[in-house]
Amino acid sequence: MDSLAAQLSHPMMRRFFDYWGGKARDGRLPGRQDIDPLDIPELLPHIAMYDVVRDADRLRFRIRLLGTANVQLMGSDCTGEFLDEQMNAQDGARVAASYRSVAEEGRPHYWRSFLVTPGREHVHYERLLLPLAADGRTVDVLVALFLALEPDAGD
Repeated sequence: MDSLAAQLSHPMMRRFFDYWGGKARDGRLPGRQDIDPLDIPELLPHIAMYDVVRDADRLRFRIRLLGTANVQLMGSDCTGEFLDEQMNAQDGARVAASYRSVAEEGRPHYWRSFLVTPGREHVHYERLLLPLAADGRTVDVLVALFLALEPDAGD
């Protein structure tokens, strides 16, 4: 996790990662019940939460919460919908792979990319995706922090 922390140059990303890490106890993952919005009010507009839905043959991710800055970034509020319903098959497979790895392995994931939202592909962003587990082991919620990047800040 030290290598991931080193990638996080934006102070809000570091704050989010450190907050999440500070909620972990005894080598267990923090759960949704450990996250208090009053602790991180400056991050809330940039937060998204996804319920991990375990179907018999696959994992799906239902958008539970989408902060106001994320709604602006993505151009719509798709709360309650499934992540895979928001993208074409190719982009959906790439995005779902990172979400699946966090849900299955219980390890954070960071990336910088362009939005896959039709008409907004020019928007470059960074995202930190963190696992939450009510029982400390089985990931049942993913929480993400999205930040739009300046046009020349991307890879």
